[in-house]
Amino acid sequence: MTITYRGDGAWGTGKGSNLTPGEVDGNFHDLDSRVDALETVPPEPIEISLITQAGDTITVHMSDGSTHGPFNLPYAPQRPTVTTAVSGATLTPTSSQSSYYFRCTNGGGCVVTVEDETTGGFLADTEYHFRQVGAGPITFVSGGLML
Repeated sequence: MTITYRGDGAWGTGKGSNLTPGEVDGNFHDLDSRVDALETVPPEPIEISLITQAGDTITVHMSDGSTHGPFNLPYAPQRPTVTTAVSGATLTPTSSQSSYYFRCTNGGGCVVTVEDETTGGFLADTEYHFRQVGAGPITFVSGGLML
């Protein structure tokens, strides 16, 4: 049985007049039958079957074969992990000191030599943090890296 509508709309052409008690009851019976069918044999859900990661993205694979993504994974900004006091006049950070916070205390300043990745210095996406608390400046010089 199909639902009987009074007026025209997105469902198509309606009856054009009030519904009879039998038509109203028929509508309720039709809807009740449909709900009962859904409760008796619910449709199979589409669930996540697999999540894959490639670099900094993930893709969600569903049980019906569809996929969502790839989605970029968020990441926290890099913050200094170790504070190191530098009292000398020179410093050459290494790649193992990535994310270090260098607190330079020499009153005459500090000359920081920046090495390239071939000599074990600054790798791609490496961060170092510097602060000069003495009177002299921090000066950066190249140890093979173009500044």
